[in-house]
Amino acid sequence: MAWWSFVILAVFIAGLMVGRTPEYLGKKIESYDVQMAMLSILIMTFVILSFSAIAVVRPFGTASISIRAHGLSQIL
Repeated sequence: MAWWSFVILAVFIAGLMVGRTPEYLGKKIESYDVQMAMLSILIMTFVILSFSAIAVVRPFGTASISIRAHGLSQIL
């Protein structure tokens, strides 16, 4: 998961807001590029949330956090 996925999504969204075909460095961004960039960002998100869920369930993950409202944000 690299920085290029954020660049491709930013250029794609900017192209949608302006109303033109999105281009980056003279190359048109195809739907495949946007799909792969979105897939890589979703994979990063699900990996982070999966490890957070494991930390919530396991006793070693919750040993040093407070059990109040900020406990989940401390794990994240």
